Amino acid sequence: SSRGVWYTLEGKGKIVRLEYAMTIRGNGLNPELSIFKGPCSFLQCVENIEGNGYYGSPAIKEFHAEEGTLYRFLLSGKTFATASAYQFKVTEYDLPNNDKCQDSTAISSLPISYTGTTVGATSDFGGINDVCGISLESRGVWYTLVGKGKIVRLE
Repeated sequence: SSRGVWYTLEGKGKIVRLEYAMTIRGNGLNPELSIFKGPCSFLQCVENIEGNGYYGSPAIKEFHAEEGTLYRFLLSGKTFATASAYQFKVTEYDLPNNDKCQDSTAISSLPISYTGTTVGATSDFGGINDVCGISLESRGVWYTLVGKGKIVRLE
């Protein structure tokens, strides 16, 4: 058993980043961030993330918070004996317009130069193994290009 404090957040259809760190350090003094949804009388565990107390690494999670869904976060230590001051950061990001393959940005003429960000992008290949050597946790944005029989250089 452990002890902890609770926070709630209503999803807005955005990417939410959670960071939970305890100020104490030591072997086995790991911060745990538990994410639930549903009423308190019938909590559904979404995920439990554990940081590393020895190295002072926070528990970090990014996820797509479904619009209108109430999420509950339990911040605790690995054991009941683990109590500490803490820092809890919550950040929201919009999903990029070209976050999904079907929403790729078309490259219509060359040369072209784009500046953008993958902040807020979601995992591209959840549940699919070994897609072109890309990590299952990778996040990116999508572009399409219709070939015209010429060499194209991508940087």
